[in-house]
Amino acid sequence: MSDRIGSALPCCVGLVIYAVGIACTGYLPTTAPLAVIVGGMLVMAVGTGLFQSPNNSLVMGSVGREHLGFAGSVVSLVRYLGISVGVTGGTALLYGHMSALAGRPIASYAQGGAELFGQGFAFAFSVFAALSLAGAVLTVLAARVGK
Repeated sequence: MSDRIGSALPCCVGLVIYAVGIACTGYLPTTAPLAVIVGGMLVMAVGTGLFQSPNNSLVMGSVGREHLGFAGSVVSLVRYLGISVGVTGGTALLYGHMSALAGRPIASYAQGGAELFGQGFAFAFSVFAALSLAGAVLTVLAARVGK
């Protein structure tokens, strides 16, 4: 699709869909049925699928032929850094927010603390949804500058 219509629109749409999926999943109650949780994760997967390939195309199309190998390596490096930093950052946001709400340090799931966990989870997912929307805005701005 991105070869026909360009890469910026699918990247932007993918990030917005991902943001919607992560925001909706983050605000599910702790008692949400598994099917609803899986539905939210499917929305995130669709957004990721729409984003990944066009993003690679945008990056690879912005460098000269002699730098394609290096650019591909950087794309992979950033992807894996995003995964590791995302998990670490998400955990820090989750437990940091739980600790702030509880007024004491929390370093693991507290028995009977489902409500506290849900609030921390929603906060962490809200931050990631906002970052995804910021990425969508930056994609649109970069596409306008590139024209």
